[in-house]
This record gives sequence, C-alpha cells and structure tokens, in this order.
Amino acid sequence: MRVTIAAAALAFGLAPAGADPATPQGAKAIEATYAAYFSPAVIDKQIVTVTPQGDDYLIGWDFEKALAAMGAPADAVAVSPFVYRLTPTLDGGWLARADSLPNLTVHPLRDGGREGGTAAFDGFRFEGLYDPDAAAPFRAKLRLGSLKIDARARSGGRLNHFVIAQDGMASAIQVKAGQRPGEVDIASTQAVAGSDQQTSVLGDDGVARGASDVKQGAATGDSRIIGLRAEAIGELWRFLVADIGKGAIPPQQLKPKLEALAPLWREASGHGEAEAIAIAFPGGAVSIKSTTQQVRVTGLVEHASATLAFAVNDVNLDLADAPNWLKQIWPATLALKVEASVDGLDRATQLALDDPEWLKDGALGQDTKMAIR
Repeated sequence: MRVTIAAAALAFGLAPAGADPATPQGAKAIEATYAAYFSPAVIDKQIVTVTPQGDDYLIGWDFEKALAAMGAPADAVAVSPFVYRLTPTLDGGWLARADSLPNLTVHPLRDGGREGGTAAFDGFRFEGLYDPDAAAPFRAKLRLGSLKIDARARSGGRLNHFVIAQDGMASAIQVKAGQRPGEVDIASTQAVAGSDQQTSVLGDDGVARGASDVKQGAATGDSRIIGLRAEAIGELWRFLVADIGKGAIPPQQLKPKLEALAPLWREASGHGEAEAIAIAFPGGAVSIKSTTQQVRVTGLVEHASATLAFAVNDVNLDLADAPNWLKQIWPATLALKVEASVDGLDRATQLALDDPEWLKDGALGQDTKMAIR
C-alpha cells in the first residue's frame, strides 16, 4: 500500500494547473511536465495522453503501449488504460480523482503456456488535493474494496499456483514542507480488513499438491519520513531522464546532483500491527493472535542509528508428529528489540562522492575504502 500511494501521488502530482478552464495549451504544458519526468517517449508514443474536457484534464496511461515500447511481446499482457481527472482550482492548486483501476491479465507465454495470471481490482477510489496555501499542501486518500491475484509462476524448478485476496484496503498520505529548504515531511497510514493467500505446487498432470494457506485479519500501519530531500531527488531524476541515450554522464555534472541528496532523509519510522494470523500447511498449522512491528532509521547523518522492535503474541504450533514436550510450550510470546548506531556516515558519503572512480563506474578505490573504514 505504501508503494501504491506513493506511485499515485507521483503520477497525479506532476501536472501544473491554473484557474482557467481546460485548454489545449494547458494540456501541452501538462504533457511537457510528464515528459520531463518520464522522458519525451511517453508523449511521443502516446503512453500518456492529456485531453481537455470541460474544466478538467483527462489523463490516461496506456500500459500496453509502455510494454510494447520496452520490447515486450504484443500479446504478453492485457490491461486497459488507467484514467484520472485533474481539475485546476482557483488558488493555483488542483484536485485529482480516479474511480477505477484496470484489471490485468498476464498471458501464459512461457513454460508451455502454463505460467501467467490475472489481477482484479474492485471498488477503487482515489482523491488527491494540492493546495499551495495549506499547512500540508498535498493530501491524498486511496480506497480499494478488494484485490484478487490468481497466478502461476515457476520457482526453484516447481510451478507454483498462488491465489491472493485482500479486502477493505485504505491508505492516506499528506506532504508538507520540511524545516529546511528543499525538504518535505511525509506521513501516511494504511489499513487492510483481511487477506488470504493460498499456495500449491502444480504437477505436470495439472494436479495441485502440497497446498498451504495463510489468512490474516485486520492490519494497520503508519509511517513518517522527516526531512526527505524531495527537491534534490526531483532534480536528479529529471537530470537522468534528460540524459537517457546520450552516453556516459560526466562525473563533474553528476557529483553536485548526488551531493544535494545527502542525507536523503533525517528520520524515517513506521509502525504496523496485524491480528488473527493462521497458517495451514501439510502436516500442521500455526496460529498467531497478533503481531506488532516498529522501525526507525536515520538518513546518512553524522550520528546515525536504527531501531527495530518486533513482537508476536500467543503463538500456537500444531504439528502432527510433534513430541509431547513440544506441545506443552504453546502458546508462546516473543518480543525483541534491536538497536544500532554508527558515527560518520555523512563523512563516509562525502568520501565516496569525492572518489572519481566511484562516480565513473560505481567501484570505490582502495584509498577511499581505507578512509571510510
């Protein structure tokens, strides 16, 4: 869900807008912004289209054309365009809305026509608002009634069959200016009402064997990133996109872009909880009343640190062949917390950026390695 909401925020949040009704000129300006972030090819090949419609701009992403541009077989994937509306507001902001996600079919082209799958999305709703005068200029909410994935993929010499279902997904994000120029603070929340994943191995005869099932009740989470170097990340991204196909990038041009990224963020943290986990597999089962997880990690700062805390409550293990003494220890609870810290990551980062060999081919010189140690 974090990836989904971040991608949605990026896709919706690139377009400039004004208070005037939608016009062809406004559509061209939006196209130019998408081209700067995703290369002119997305416009030239009509992967992204922008159409004025009343007071709105109708924006479509054609993923089949994107796959074709990357050389994928024409019949590899079937997916309809993803379409959303962008409406300018009077204060120089915009409102974005989408009411559906396209279903996806990956055709069985490999393994004798046995690998492939489908993904279906129901009850999707996205709303994003950019208000330059608000304390949190960008806010967005995403809801998805249900997601179902039915796929077959080979792994470790076996053809696995997966059926994954999730219900009642919701996520929200808000972005506001950070304490320092060029930085933003991001806060997000996520929730899932329940999920179920069934896995089995398909034999050459098409019969499923060794089935396992993982069910989970309600799950919630929240995350924060403080001091993300958003402006520098955007500058580097546009710089790299503009240089696609032009050969090696001169180190003297790349170095200042990379230096501006440090320390990437000042602090990132997250918290998650899940209830009623039940795992069934051949020969046994595991049930867990609840789990919690907390993580906090600093960026590449002078005094860097990381903390991970994890707990599982009331674990019950049921094995058909377990000895009696093992059956007596359940239910069990485990809680652990790990902390680590290191000084000098900011200096180590600068040493790497000062190494011309690393900027050229990504390999640190021996002197730089020693200095970092």
